[in-house]
Amino acid sequence: MTSRIRGFRAVLCGLGAMAALLLAPAAFAHGHFAVGISVPGVTVGYWGGHHGYGFVGFGGYYAPYYYTPPVYYAPPPVVVYERPVYYRRCYARPYYDSYGYYHRGYYYSC
Repeated sequence: MTSRIRGFRAVLCGLGAMAALLLAPAAFAHGHFAVGISVPGVTVGYWGGHHGYGFVGFGGYYAPYYYTPPVYYAPPPVVVYERPVYYRRCYARPYYDSYGYYHRGYYYSC
């Protein structure tokens, strides 16, 4: 009993969808519309374009798939850094010169 009700509902839904497609004004599709059903190997459809025609296609064309070749990366280059050179730095303390101007401290190499 349940399967009959489900089947009846499915038929009603299908008829409703067909009626909506057939009775829809052409303005919704700007004068052109297309309906198609496609499964692998078979295509059935209708295009209501300039002259409107139906089409049926058998077989299908699938673009060939090309595998990308494996990519091998070279090992990273070996980078050797030299030892840093440290210079001795001395600090000159801030002072006031003979004219009363302040000179802040600074570093210099000794």
